[in-house]
Amino acid sequence: MTTIRDAAAHDARGIAQVHVRAWHKGYVDLMPKEVLDGLSVDNRERAWRELIDGGESRTLVAEVDSAVAGFATFLRASRDDDAGPAMGEVVALYVDPANWRHGIGAALLRTALRDLAYDGAEEVSVYVLEGNAPAIAFYERARFEADGARAPHEPSGRDQLRYRIRLTR
Repeated sequence: MTTIRDAAAHDARGIAQVHVRAWHKGYVDLMPKEVLDGLSVDNRERAWRELIDGGESRTLVAEVDSAVAGFATFLRASRDDDAGPAMGEVVALYVDPANWRHGIGAALLRTALRDLAYDGAEEVSVYVLEGNAPAIAFYERARFEADGARAPHEPSGRDQLRYRIRLTR
């Protein structure tokens, strides 16, 4: 059974492990090898601990058998210059590759969108790495639509494509 809850500082290592494993598996053809080889669970753990403690964003974790199986991080206010005050943003959503295609990502996304709507968001954006067909299909199944905006993704040398969804209450 999957449990979704707010992340706490003690989840930082589990989140970092999922993050690194998901990048290694999901970005193997999208990211330079040296970027993937340079990923460190220890460095990610420190970054996640700071992010969780920082309070600007909110991170949810999905637990399976008391272990972090995935996470989603979101902001009530989008970072985009062209975003209105009622646009939230999903900043990251990753699931451990051992748990792909078990509904964990969809459950995390549903919970994040529900919480964003509750907090007043009317629309939500997410950036997806160009060429990441599984992620694009995931967000399109969830009714996100590409809006034509692009942003550089420095580590990969690719663009990120912005997708948006209008929320209903």
